[in-house]
Amino acid sequence: MPTGPSDTSQVPEQPDVALARAITRRIAWHPWRLLLPAILFTLAIASYLYQEQRAGHDAKFFARLDQQVLLALQVARMTARAASDPDVSLQQLRERHSNARRLLENLYPPRPPLGLWPAPEDIDARLSQLDKEWAHLGSELEAIAARQTAHEELERALIRLQGVATRMLVTSDDLVVAMTAAEESPEQLRVAARQLMLIQRMMVNGERLIRGGKGHLTAADRLGRDAVLFGSVNNGLLNGSPELGIEAVTEEAARDLLVSTGHLFREASRQVQDIVRQSVDLSRLQEAVGDAARASDAIVAATREAELMYAGHVATRPLQPAHTRLLAGLAIATLLIAALLMAVDARAHRRNESQRRLDDYRRNEQLEQAAAMAGSDMRRVSGELRRLMADLGRVVEVEISLQPGEDPGDAVARGLKRVLAELHTRVDAIVTDVHQVVGSAASLNAATSKLHVNGRQQAQNVDKAANATQELASAVKLGYSNITKFDTLAENGVSEARIAKEQFGAALQELEGLGTSVQESARLVQRLLESADEARAIALRIDELSDHSKMLSLNVAIQATAQGSASRSNPSFADELQRLAERARDVVQSVERMREGLRSDAEGAAKAIKHTAWAVKGAGDRLHKAEKPIANLNLISRKLEKFAQSLVGSSQEHALRATEVVRAVTAVHAAAGQSSVGAEAAASSAARLSELMASLDAHVSRLHPVPQEEQSVVALETQATREQSNDESTSTDADERRGGGERRRRRSSGLRPVP
Repeated sequence: MPTGPSDTSQVPEQPDVALARAITRRIAWHPWRLLLPAILFTLAIASYLYQEQRAGHDAKFFARLDQQVLLALQVARMTARAASDPDVSLQQLRERHSNARRLLENLYPPRPPLGLWPAPEDIDARLSQLDKEWAHLGSELEAIAARQTAHEELERALIRLQGVATRMLVTSDDLVVAMTAAEESPEQLRVAARQLMLIQRMMVNGERLIRGGKGHLTAADRLGRDAVLFGSVNNGLLNGSPELGIEAVTEEAARDLLVSTGHLFREASRQVQDIVRQSVDLSRLQEAVGDAARASDAIVAATREAELMYAGHVATRPLQPAHTRLLAGLAIATLLIAALLMAVDARAHRRNESQRRLDDYRRNEQLEQAAAMAGSDMRRVSGELRRLMADLGRVVEVEISLQPGEDPGDAVARGLKRVLAELHTRVDAIVTDVHQVVGSAASLNAATSKLHVNGRQQAQNVDKAANATQELASAVKLGYSNITKFDTLAENGVSEARIAKEQFGAALQELEGLGTSVQESARLVQRLLESADEARAIALRIDELSDHSKMLSLNVAIQATAQGSASRSNPSFADELQRLAERARDVVQSVERMREGLRSDAEGAAKAIKHTAWAVKGAGDRLHKAEKPIANLNLISRKLEKFAQSLVGSSQEHALRATEVVRAVTAVHAAAGQSSVGAEAAASSAARLSELMASLDAHVSRLHPVPQEEQSVVALETQATREQSNDESTSTDADERRGGGERRRRRSSGLRPVP
């Protein structure tokens, strides 16, 4: 079957044609890449235009409300001036009022078709109230127009009154001069001077009445009263008045002046009456002006309130201008991003098409090389597996051979089953021995701990006996210093107690060392148990190796760590994953190291147990040596007790102390017996542990090592080497393809490219 390219292969398309076809296919299969951004852009622009139109209408609405406020303020100022300034035209007031009414009609329905959006109902109600305020202001303007002439007439009357009052003031001044020259009475001169004061007050009240304001009615009233008072004073000077306490003026010149003043007073009275009558109309005019001002203020307040209400309505709309601007920006950005993505996609597709064709050529050549390498690897792996299975068989003394006509994979599986069965049996025996060793070590530890406790208690009792003996000796020496024999016995007892104390101290130190040795033995036995568990784990992983024996690679990493004694280093198993043949070799090496580790751990544990047994024996010897001083101390104490009791002048206190010494020595003797029993139990436990370690050593020795010269492994080509060779072949092929299409067609080692 030919593997090279043939002459009938399809001619590759031109890059531009292939690119155009790929872009057309992508657009046809993915219409949303253009349609969705276009729809979003259209909606965003429409929303933006709609919102801008509404914003323009809102601006017009606010502008007309501001015009309402401006017109209301202008009308208020012109109305205030219209009450006192005749130059102010009421026609201008009416024009501004009508303009405001027309503006207001465009703000609430029914309105002319100006294109404004309808306002909410609450704003329409506020605008209706504003219309009523404008109507009220219009009625006040009409009232002002009807009474505007009253101010002019009042001014004319006041001007006439000012002229008459001036003449009256001159005449009254001449009257005072004439009466002074005629040497009239002081009362008459005082009343004549009062006329001058009344005339001045009438002139001041007239000016106040012209200015208007809140006190214009008071000024008019005072003006009338001053006029009446002036008439009564003038008549009193002319005819005499008992009320004023004066007599009539007799001087002819003064009387002529009084008659002239009376004529002027009558003319002034008529003017005052006209002024008072006009002041009433003026008060009504000013009330109308005040009502107009209040109506203007109400219009301004209502307009401001309507403006605030409409502003709140605009602010609470769900779609704001900022939202529409943001949406329009996002739509434009989306459209640009979509166009950019299409351009990038087209460029990437063009590059991917070229790369795909190049990858097809490379992939076909790599498949051909991989097939050839896989065949050679299969043959090497098969031979290596057979050799490794033979090595495993020699380890556990099981014969494994390939029968005639048998499949290599079946032979490997059958051999693995036999090897695993035998390995399981031996590992189970090792684990059982290890568990028994651990139990014996625990028993030895318990016996040693008990022996340690008894030794401490015995040492305490010896201390107590020695102290009691010393106290008794001191007391007897103080009381009976002349008795030499008693002193000698007491000194002998103290020396024997000291010897017993030293023996028990040494035994106690050996027992403490024995506890450390027992702990070290327990630690080594625990390591031995861990090594047995690791051996069981190795057996389980060998089972997994049997399940995957027909595959090209195994995914099991076998690790085992066997720890020796404190002076030995910790060997470690292989921790790197290899191909099938290397992993099988690691299994054999792991079994070998497991055997060596178990042997070394067993030897270390046996040495520690022997050391423990010697320590137990030494402690027992120390305790046996301490029995003789204790027995001597017992005899001496009894002699001391008898001697103390026989003393004539001895006190009861000495007898009690001697009794305490006897009790302490008895307790020491009993504790020594218990320590001897504990030492014998520890020695028996150590002997049992030595027997179990010998059994464990026998089981471990059944695992035979494989000679180094027989461990043969065929090295396989690693994945990195294959990838390097593939990269080299790929780079070589790329250089050849860049050389031209004709040389690529002349190649005979590649597969036909996939179109």
